[in-house]
Parts: sequence; structure tokens; C-alpha cells
Amino acid sequence: MWNCANYGDVTSTNNVAGGLMANGDETKLYNCYNTGKITGTSTSVFGLGGDNFTPSAINCYSAGTLNTTSTASRTGVLLKSGASLTNCYYLDGIKGTTNITPEVGATIFYNTSDDPEVMTSAKVVQALNDYIDAHLNDEDTATNTSTWLRWQVGTNDLPELIFE
Repeated sequence: MWNCANYGDVTSTNNVAGGLMANGDETKLYNCYNTGKITGTSTSVFGLGGDNFTPSAINCYSAGTLNTTSTASRTGVLLKSGASLTNCYYLDGIKGTTNITPEVGATIFYNTSDDPEVMTSAKVVQALNDYIDAHLNDEDTATNTSTWLRWQVGTNDLPELIFE
């Protein structure tokens, strides 16, 4: 999936809940994000996508609040535990319930900060665009170079894709 965004809330009562998808074998997300609230009552809950066999996300982030009443171990701020994450971020405070843990490789960011060492939305936008510049000719993405969209700081001081 390329250049996808979800702004709406997602609620599931008996299946996997994800901001962009629930399931998908070996799905790769490129340049995608979620800002919608994701809620599951008896499910696994993920910011971007769910219960895939070997999911991966490249150049993505999630900022929507995650909530689950389930004790399921398959929860994550972006994808399930063990997913491949490259240059991915999540907004501070999105873990609405305590049993949701960040995946290894996900970097926390904040909307704004006076501390120059803190990763802010503006720095995330720069990092997302820098990744695109550095990887346009990679073997697995070279055929899709025309589909890479650029990022900017948008509404609510969050990164957003420039759909032009």
C-alpha cells in the first residue's frame, strides 16, 4: 500500500482493528499514516495494520489514540510485535490503554517542544522526506518512484502527505 492515510475512527468488537487494514499476508506499507482513534473490545488493536504474517512499514507513522479492553497480546502502536519497521514514528500519548506497547524500531515524537533534542512533528517531516530522497532508487521501490508523495506539517501540527 502506498501513500495511504486514515483520519476516521475505527471500532471493532470481534476482529482485528487497524487504522489502515486489519489483515493482509506479507503486506508492506509505504509512506502511510493514521490519525483516527482505533478501538477494539475483544480484538487486537494496531495503529496502522493488524494481524499479518510478516507485515512491514516503511516511512510511516501513527497518531490516533489506541484503546482495547482485550488482554490479547497482539497489540502495537504501528503493527504487530516482530514487524519490520523502517523510519516509522508514533505520537506521544497514543497508547490509550496500558497493554499496548511500542514495537522495536518505532520512534516516539511530540507535536511541539522547546527542547531541541526532542523529536517533533517538524523533525519527523524532515526525516520522512529525507528517507524518500535517500531511497528513490532502491531496488524494491525504484519502480514506484512516481508514487512517493512528499510530507509537510499539516493540521494539528501533525505530518501529512501532500496530495496534489
